[in-house]
Formats: sequence, C-alpha cells, structure tokens
Amino acid sequence: MRLEEKFKIEVASLITQQKLFKIEPDLAQPYCSWVCNSEKIMRIIQKLRKYFYKELSDEELLLSIRKKDNKIVNAFLELSLIYFFAEHPPKLVELDAPKYLLRTKTRGEVKYMASLNALSIPKVNGKIMIKPNFVSIEGFPVTTDIKTLETVVKKVRDSNPKNPLIIADGPSLFFDSEKVFERKDLLDLAKKYKIDLVNLNKEDYGYLFKDGQKIFIPRVLCGVDYLINLANFKEHTTAKYSSAIKNHLGLVSPFQRLSLHHNNNFLVSMNKICMALRANYHIIDCRKILRGAQQKVYGGYEEKGNGFIFGENLKEVEGAALKRFAKDENI
Repeated sequence: MRLEEKFKIEVASLITQQKLFKIEPDLAQPYCSWVCNSEKIMRIIQKLRKYFYKELSDEELLLSIRKKDNKIVNAFLELSLIYFFAEHPPKLVELDAPKYLLRTKTRGEVKYMASLNALSIPKVNGKIMIKPNFVSIEGFPVTTDIKTLETVVKKVRDSNPKNPLIIADGPSLFFDSEKVFERKDLLDLAKKYKIDLVNLNKEDYGYLFKDGQKIFIPRVLCGVDYLINLANFKEHTTAKYSSAIKNHLGLVSPFQRLSLHHNNNFLVSMNKICMALRANYHIIDCRKILRGAQQKVYGGYEEKGNGFIFGENLKEVEGAALKRFAKDENI
C-alpha cells in the first residue's frame, strides 16, 4: 500500500471516530459519512494545496492532518464543510423582512464612555433581542462578558419591563454549540430576568432578498421588533477586525457564514450582508482588546483597552472603535 493511501485511510478513521475535530452533533454523522472516502479526502487535500499550501505535497498535507496540525486540520474542516453543504443544500423558503429593520437609523449620536451608565434603550412595542458574541466557550474578550450582558439586560428592563426578551447567537460550527448555552452564569442570568436563550444554529432558516442579495436567516429573527448588537473589539485573521459590523454575521446560517470566510471578496460580501441586517442599537465593549486573532486558540492575546462605545448608527459606532483601537493607519 502506498504511503499516501495509508494516510488517507488513517485520516478517514480519525474523522469517523471524531478524534481529529469536534463539530455540531447533529451534523457529525451525515458529514462523516460523506467525507470519509479517498476520493473526497483527496479532492479537499488538492484544493488546500492549490489555494493555501502550495509548498506542500499531497502526502505532506495528509501527514500534517494525521499529526493533528491545528491550522491545517481547521482548514481541511472548513473547506470540506463548504463542499458538504454545497452538495446537501438545505431546503429554504422566502421569509418576510424582520420587523426590527423598519426601525433602523442611519444617524445618531455615538458615545464613548468608561461605563454603560449613560446607555438608554428606548421603549419598544414587541419582542427585543440581544445579539452578543458567543462564538465559542472562551471568556471575554473572545466572547461577550456576562457582566456587561447583564448591564445591558437591566437597561432594557428599565424601559421595557414586560417585553419578551431573548438572547440569541449562532456559535462556531467547530464544536458542540450547546455548551455555550449551558454555561451556569448565562443560565442564571436568563432565569433571573426571565429571558429565552436561543441557539441560532439549531433554528429553522429561510432566506430574504435585501439590497440585491440572498441572505439566509433564522425564522426567529423575523419576529424581532428591536435588535441590540453587543460586540467586542478583536483583530481577525480574515476580516482584519471583528467588532460591531462583523458581529451581525452570527445572524446568518452557519453555511453562509462558512462560505463567506472562503470568498475571495470576503470583506465586501461580509459588509454588505451585515449592513443589510444591521441592528437598531450597537454597543462595543472595549475594556479589553484581542490582538493577533479572533480567538485565543488561534493565537489571539489580550491587550488593555478602555471603555464602551455605543449608539444607533452602525458605521459611526464601528468607525469610532477603529479610530481608537485599530493599528492600521489606512483603516
């Protein structure tokens, strides 16, 4: 048996046993059944080499995966999931535009404060949703600080004591997203303030046409009357920066999120989708900044920041954060 064939068999075995990586349990069985054959594995390996690892042979890439090189394993997983979803597209129906979009403002004051004492959420008729950043189970500043989330919840309840309130996000596909919503501090918060927690990865999705593009969104979003976007400020290996604009990406389907990250026009496509779904109010917790990458597992490291930036205009809130914390002079 050729060495390359041996590596393919071992990689397939590792995937089947989920010893190479963890993904959403609902997705694991059909994905593993689909990917675990030599033809599929080699197709993905050859694409990886063509676009990302030209200096490595097919055999060397397979060996790196077999040895569990995290960077190459993650690249293999992302690319293979894109092919999997392309061959097994979900059946989606067209949805009405979310109600909160009727309230979106293009102008408004931006505040930069040491605390959220000055934060004021307007009185709203209907359901309110807070969209934090719960990409993984890492703590702040990779994900939203629970204490900051509680402060925002209190501000919502001050002006809207009886409104239905939900906290919702779509975490990364690369582990069991239920663990995000099983955190004791989050469950305690939800119980204390009578909040529904919604894992968007588990929701039914449809699509809407907005600003000339097809966007895959969860049905639950259509019933939201007011959306609050609660973001952090992080550097990102693909988007350069992940903050108020990119935080909206957690509202779209996991497949569309994944596909966008491998789009040659990622920044343009991401910004168009995020601006089309822009929330009614935006808050960036800048007390700590994550430099180097969007998660610590990818090499990110903490840096002291300062204060909060908040307001109703997405571009201005994002711009204020970039002006203070971005290191690129041309941003």
